[in-house]
Amino acid sequence: MKIVSLSTFLLCALGGLAQQVHIVSPAPNTRIVSGQPFTATVAIASTTSSVDVIALVFGAKFINPQAPETVELGQTRLTTLVAPTFPIGGPTGMQQNVQLTFPVDLITGLNTTYNLTCGEFFTLGAENTPLTLTSQVPVFVASP
Repeated sequence: MKIVSLSTFLLCALGGLAQQVHIVSPAPNTRIVSGQPFTATVAIASTTSSVDVIALVFGAKFINPQAPETVELGQTRLTTLVAPTFPIGGPTGMQQNVQLTFPVDLITGLNTTYNLTCGEFFTLGAENTPLTLTSQVPVFVASP
């Protein structure tokens, strides 16, 4: 029997109630050419909780098949949105389009698969509990 601390349990429960941002597009395994801008769409579902999104941070994380999967944002930060709004309604919730570009000099090289990551920093509830969640989708980053 595993013993889970109360704080871990509450953090998981609060995270489950939160408005988690998730990447709608690009679709998994989309081919993206480095150096060329593309549009990523993120969506946030409605919730009964009070949630204030502080920032969204987009990154590129090299997928290493020999390493365990992590929730980090990656080695390369693509952009940061502070106090983002979600003006577009859609079937997956309120949406925001973001223009991103993978650099042509990625540290781990091109013509390989990366996770496009989105870190959401937000406060939850009446006490404004600070939390963070990540979303990611694999994309193939090609040389120009």
